[in-house]
Amino acid sequence: TKPPREENFWDMWKFTFCGNFKPTALPAVIYFVMTGVYIASLVGSELFYDGLNNYVFLGPSLQLLQDWGAKDPYAMRYKYQYWRLVTAAFLSDGFLQYVFNSLTLLLIGFICDGTGAGFNKMAMIFFGSAIGGTLFGSVCSSFLAVGVDIGYFGFIPAMMAAAIVNWHALEPIGMMRLCLIMMLVFLFMIVLLFTAPSLDKNLCGPFTNCPFSYYDFYGHFGSFIAGLFLGLMLMPRVRRLGQVQESSLEKLCFKIGAGGLALFTILMTTLWFTVVVPTQYTF
Repeated sequence: TKPPREENFWDMWKFTFCGNFKPTALPAVIYFVMTGVYIASLVGSELFYDGLNNYVFLGPSLQLLQDWGAKDPYAMRYKYQYWRLVTAAFLSDGFLQYVFNSLTLLLIGFICDGTGAGFNKMAMIFFGSAIGGTLFGSVCSSFLAVGVDIGYFGFIPAMMAAAIVNWHALEPIGMMRLCLIMMLVFLFMIVLLFTAPSLDKNLCGPFTNCPFSYYDFYGHFGSFIAGLFLGLMLMPRVRRLGQVQESSLEKLCFKIGAGGLALFTILMTTLWFTVVVPTQYTF
């Protein structure tokens, strides 16, 4: 880190939002994979399908997205294609979604990485949130969807959980603890608001009933729930000077996280196999 007087404009942005940027950190790795998949989907659309989507700027073929692993509740329920719980998070339906998700992934991802969670724990939170969000969204809606936001949304509630778990350790900062949680809630709402204006966007063209959802509203809330429970279990614990053993609050938070995640998984799985009857969509 440079002294403040030696920082330039770009250093200011880097130290504020990605101060611990490393190409081997999880947010960077996910970004590189997502970028490679997006470029491959554009090339694949031109070579093996009917070309790019005419209704979205630099949008891959919708048939390609469905074939490559978009969230497709019917295919998961009746064809047992459960890899879609993960693969949907690495696909993009167009350039606008790719750019927005790339910037937000790196911003939120490196803020979360700055808590000291580490590669493995952040990977568990990301993929757990993606699976939980996709499953929740599939229970609530039959629409198809793609986007890495289903995974990185889980980082925000995980950071909220970190503030709750370390509530006593953060006592010296006083009311700033509450402000920290409110700031994370505000960050979550900002991401929702920036995405919400796209609700009326139709990936299949005007005046059509498109099976592709540009905005997976239910999936985001499922990701939030899964990320919160995973955060209570996995986010780093801050110990006071001389403290060796876990506090009662840390133990309670772990139990709530584990129990809540188990209950959430059992409830969604039960509804998935007993109540949900997804609609089949083809292009």
